[in-house]
Amino acid sequence: MSQFGNSPAFNIRSLGGGITYLKISSIDSNLRQQLESHMNEIVHSKGLIIDLRNNGGGNSAPGSWFAQHFYSKPTTALERRPSANVPWIPEILQPLLPRISVPTAVLINGEDWSSAEMFIAQLEAAPNVKTFGSRTMGADGNPVFYPVMNGVEVKISSWQERVTSTGLPIEQFGITPEKEVQESYTDFLKELSLSYDNKGSAQYDDVLQKANVWVRSKIQSSD
Repeated sequence: MSQFGNSPAFNIRSLGGGITYLKISSIDSNLRQQLESHMNEIVHSKGLIIDLRNNGGGNSAPGSWFAQHFYSKPTTALERRPSANVPWIPEILQPLLPRISVPTAVLINGEDWSSAEMFIAQLEAAPNVKTFGSRTMGADGNPVFYPVMNGVEVKISSWQERVTSTGLPIEQFGITPEKEVQESYTDFLKELSLSYDNKGSAQYDDVLQKANVWVRSKIQSSD
């Protein structure tokens, strides 16, 4: 597999057959710059696999920016409110160029939370995108620590978000993938270590294998 770039939070390489694999381990302040620097490879791919497993979120802005490249018209994937008993406010994604319209698989699991779950919802609502893996954590936006007694604090989300397509909140519910695939955590870590050494082959990763098969089938059906 040829590799385009590599960093602890970001990895991009070719899986062959025109399929580009992106591993995004966190949504940090550098993500937009990293994606922009590889946008040519991404846009000219025949298919994409975006691996967001074990992503604890971070800054939601880069994810929202990237997701907007998958849309051809304004779309609401999420609604937000600062507290209960107030109206939900739609978050509108505005299309951005260059447009990404190729078959795209997004890999998710129970270690995705906060801004990563927002990013997943924004991608999942786009055309030609399908999610694979297991349900996300269900821990919503911008958690804040609140003291409850001496030396004890609880961490509570400071806003609520719900997925427009299902009407379900992210908090406690999480996001259920369109294609549920059980993963071996040991095999996932083995594949991840190989990926960073540019030796990954997907042979240890059932979720990645299933996604790869789906993307290739979509490419073949469009040829």
